[in-house]
Amino acid sequence: MILWLIPALAAVLATWPMWSAGHIPYYRDLLFQYYPWQHLVQQSIRSGQWPLWTSDLQCGAPLLANIQLGVWYPPKLLFSLIPFLGRITASGASGAESAAIGHAMVAFLILHLWWGSVGMAKLLMAWKAHPVGALIGALAFGLSTFMTTRLEFPP
Repeated sequence: MILWLIPALAAVLATWPMWSAGHIPYYRDLLFQYYPWQHLVQQSIRSGQWPLWTSDLQCGAPLLANIQLGVWYPPKLLFSLIPFLGRITASGASGAESAAIGHAMVAFLILHLWWGSVGMAKLLMAWKAHPVGALIGALAFGLSTFMTTRLEFPP
């Protein structure tokens, strides 16, 4: 149980500035690429259509086949569960929608930090590591520079 709880607490504490003060991750690719794409996918799904293609990007671009969007990735359901109330543009998000996308993103990032930590703990336990060692290894992996810098490019 501790191998599940402590990594969850560590993931929440590591992202404290993002969710405690209402800050949401808007920088570089997340702002100019990822959030607008998420909006296009969600808009298409909510209108009852498959998000196959958009003519809003360049001369047209696939959405469903775009691996960066991860339409088929199960944790992306977080984005479908949060209603988008406003409008998003290529220059960023505005209004209530920006908050909805941002809060879904923070939950998504916390989930992945926790998931990576628990996966490492389970691997170390399978390798017969001591539970304390498995917990330290899990926290070292889940909060490592590799994991935290990859938060800009969500799965």
